[in-house]
Amino acid sequence: CSFRGKNTGLYNQYPSPFASCLAMDRCRTVYEHVNSTLVDAKFTSGIHETVNGVPVLGPKMTIAELLNYTAILMIEGIDVATGLKWALLSNSVILMKPPTRTTFAMEERLEPWVHYVPLNDRLTDVEEKMQWVMDHADHAQNIAKRATLWIQDLLHHPDADKENQMIEDEIPRRYQKHFREAKSLPVDEEFM
Repeated sequence: CSFRGKNTGLYNQYPSPFASCLAMDRCRTVYEHVNSTLVDAKFTSGIHETVNGVPVLGPKMTIAELLNYTAILMIEGIDVATGLKWALLSNSVILMKPPTRTTFAMEERLEPWVHYVPLNDRLTDVEEKMQWVMDHADHAQNIAKRATLWIQDLLHHPDADKENQMIEDEIPRRYQKHFREAKSLPVDEEFM
């Protein structure tokens, strides 16, 4: 499987770059799989070339290059995994931990072992799950197909245009309500 991305998060909030790296999912995963034969995980920017003497930067890859891998590793940063939508649409097997953030794609409704191969909370089982994908290619490909059907239905369902318009109409109403309510809240002078 492959991962390419930027280091996101508060990298400098810990006493050392190494401690910061180990505290963040993306960095820890790249660092721990530098010599893996099953996981090709590298950063493309946002970090020093090495962490604790381990090279963590690699070349950027195009989507076409990423699709040459058996699976794609998706890791949330400070928000949803940016490439998750195209990865779901790609007919590729997705390895990720259960999503904690959501967008219009309703990531929280994706089901482990149905739409993606689930990883544990610390991402310490990436190689084990990648080996499972390789050992169970037919089952893994069915998971990939269901993920692609999920996003295709979301984007191309006959009601998609109508639902998107409803969302677009609702956004200004919610912003207006939010800011109108925010203006009427008492101001805490302690913070002024």
